[in-house]
Amino acid sequence: MANPSSPAGVNYKAARASERLEAEERAEAYAGGGPSAAARPPHLQSLFGEALRESSDLASKEFALFKIEMTESIKKLFLGIAMMVGAAVFAIAAIGLLTEALVEWLATVVNSEALAALIVGGILTAIAIGLALVGKSAFSKFSITPERTVRSIKRDTQVISERVS
Repeated sequence: MANPSSPAGVNYKAARASERLEAEERAEAYAGGGPSAAARPPHLQSLFGEALRESSDLASKEFALFKIEMTESIKKLFLGIAMMVGAAVFAIAAIGLLTEALVEWLATVVNSEALAALIVGGILTAIAIGLALVGKSAFSKFSITPERTVRSIKRDTQVISERVS
């Protein structure tokens, strides 16, 4: 080993002191102090905490969008059902009166009230079947799925998977 009073020994002491100083600076930076703290990369804990906060915010925003969409869809659905019920009440009354009038008029033409009732009944049955088929088709096209929410969640999933990669 070199003599501490010799020039080589002095350089050795200076190198050791410099190493100790650098080690202390690294320890301070690791503990969160010192000027080099801003330059160091973020810790895994802080990244995880940030990801958790962002995920929580994202989930609450997605849920709010879901609630808004579902509320709009249900309002439209109930309004449509109410209008259909109202129309059905008036239509039943009108059909009853018109059917009676048609049967009486047709009975004077064919000279048989029974035959007139059968003809009118057959026509009304055909109309009812046609309306039922159209109604079934309309209900099959209706969707209560919150499409904007689904699209937004898919987009968020892609963004998160890109960040993780």
